[in-house]
Amino acid sequence: MTLLRLLLLFAMATTSSCAENVTHLVPSDGQMPPSCDGCVCVTPDDGECPSSTTTATLPTRFEPEHISRLKALQWENAIVLDCDPYLDNCTMTDSVEGSSIEGVQDNDIAVCGMRYNNVTLNKTSGCSTSYETKTFSSREELDAAEGYFLTHYGACGTCSSTQDLAVYMELQYEPLGFECGALAISNETAAQECFEGIGFTKGCAATWLYNTIHTRENCLSTCLDFIGKPPNLDAPQCPFNACLECDEVFSGPIFRTTAGRSRRRSGVLSYIAHNCSQLFFDVMPTDPCPTTTTSSSTAVSWLVHRGTIVSALGAFLSFLVSYYP
Repeated sequence: MTLLRLLLLFAMATTSSCAENVTHLVPSDGQMPPSCDGCVCVTPDDGECPSSTTTATLPTRFEPEHISRLKALQWENAIVLDCDPYLDNCTMTDSVEGSSIEGVQDNDIAVCGMRYNNVTLNKTSGCSTSYETKTFSSREELDAAEGYFLTHYGACGTCSSTQDLAVYMELQYEPLGFECGALAISNETAAQECFEGIGFTKGCAATWLYNTIHTRENCLSTCLDFIGKPPNLDAPQCPFNACLECDEVFSGPIFRTTAGRSRRRSGVLSYIAHNCSQLFFDVMPTDPCPTTTTSSSTAVSWLVHRGTIVSALGAFLSFLVSYYP
């Protein structure tokens, strides 16, 4: 019966591994996703928390290998920022064509699509090494475009790169840039280098820098009272604290229009509990490696199916072991 016992141990180990991959709402390293009275987001008045089936598409952790691959990709048509977006007449430019980014304005309908370059493949891994982004006026327009997939909601911006996405994934539950923002008080160059040191691309780092400067100019006295305090207040409404609310009012709209990507727009939970209507459950980071890239629904369905089979095998083997000691 030694073989049966070994098979049982294998089944138990495999079941545990599958559960770790399927049950997205169980964080790793003791970190917990944002919570408002037990829900990962703030429900509207008299609303219900999204079901676990819906929220399971929002991972609470990401594999380091996946993050590393995203960091290594080259953004072929990176969007750059050469001015303060909170001042008049500031435009973003396409780094390839050098033209201003115009046309589709940031709204609840526009989306940012990404397409991997399958010509420039890593000879060893077969993974794409570069990609391009494009703003589409709607999800339907994106779905009809050959080769493109949804990388985040809202128009593409300075933070739409996979490198910036990797930062959001890696620092999923951490407030970003507090130390860098403090540096901006006396040395904006050092603050820019600080944001780049976190891992942001140059354009995204500049966007974060201008955001912190603008928030400081309008919210400093308010925010001093909330340093080190939770971003959300008490349930059931779980409103932002006064500092975060001030930042949202004075800096949020322009930051989103300029940056494009944010954690919640990319299907990544953050340390802040947002309104459920502001979370997007149908977008997930995509792996550039063709051998491991699958849609989230397919991957989860396969893992659940596999977990069911292995669980049944484990139960059967447990019976045999108990029956034949």
